[in-house]
Amino acid sequence: MSLELNPNSGLAFRNERGLERSAKAPHFKGEILFEGRRINVSIWERKTKSGKSMLSFNVEDAVAAEIERTERKLNHLRNRSEGEEQDRDDTMVKVDESQDDHIKRTSTKPKAA
Repeated sequence: MSLELNPNSGLAFRNERGLERSAKAPHFKGEILFEGRRINVSIWERKTKSGKSMLSFNVEDAVAAEIERTERKLNHLRNRSEGEEQDRDDTMVKVDESQDDHIKRTSTKPKAA
């Protein structure tokens, strides 16, 4: 978030983009500055069984969440890179096998006398 937060306070904004993508997305997303630590907050508007309105919250340490997202991206890129490497290795094996077949076919021809 780019807005300046006062200590032990926070801000949340309507999550329009998230709600466009999924009905389960939080209705509001924001950040709290609590005891010097940044906390991400997700908020859902819900109804109780009796029909009363309420808010449901999920909070997480902003720094830990960013580290986790970065690690997931890094693992995804590693897996993707390893998959591409395996594809290249498989292609090289196929090329080598076809060259071996060609060598076998050409070397077994009877020699002219």
